[in-house]
Amino acid sequence: MSYFNTRRTGDIQRRLAGIWMVREFLVEHGVAGLTAVAQLLASVGLMLVYSPLLTLVFLSTVPLFVLLMRYSSSWLLPLYAELEESHGNTSRSRSTPSRASRR
Repeated sequence: MSYFNTRRTGDIQRRLAGIWMVREFLVEHGVAGLTAVAQLLASVGLMLVYSPLLTLVFLSTVPLFVLLMRYSSSWLLPLYAELEESHGNTSRSRSTPSRASRR
């Protein structure tokens, strides 16, 4: 009972809301992730049945794909952040009236 006496109602409510958001995220994205992994394993298994050589060729390209995705994300994220910042600046300038329109 001392825990509840030393905490404000808003603190407890914020913690419960945070736990609810984490739970919701894990349930929604966890199920989607498990489904994606199952589909990937089934696809690779089917590829192995049809052509082991082509499966190895496909799997050998996966590290290259991962490296390219990491490189492109490290290159594109700053550009995207800059674009978002410039969009925010233009939105702000449109929402504030200019001196000419105030006269």
